[in-house]
Amino acid sequence: MARREKTHQNSMQEIKNIARKQMAELGTAGLSLSAIAREMEISAPGLYRYSSSRDDLITALIFDAYTDLAHVLEQTSLHHADEKPAPRLFAVILAYRDWA
Repeated sequence: MARREKTHQNSMQEIKNIARKQMAELGTAGLSLSAIAREMEISAPGLYRYSSSRDDLITALIFDAYTDLAHVLEQTSLHHADEKPAPRLFAVILAYRDWA
């Protein structure tokens, strides 16, 4: 991976982490790209190199959440692959609850 790409990915991860923190504190309506830029000490227009809009950032966060959920459920299912269907399903259900 090129250095520029790695820097871009690290910055995007920082943006997402700050966005998650804002949403936990203020709800989705409180998510502010300007506030994220201030916390990262970059200009608000500079943030648009990483996300074209607030809605695109929210979509990326949703995508990440569902990807993480799918990974957790798949790993749980594989971990309990030798069990009968009912206990295996119960383990997956518990993993979903823990993830949520």
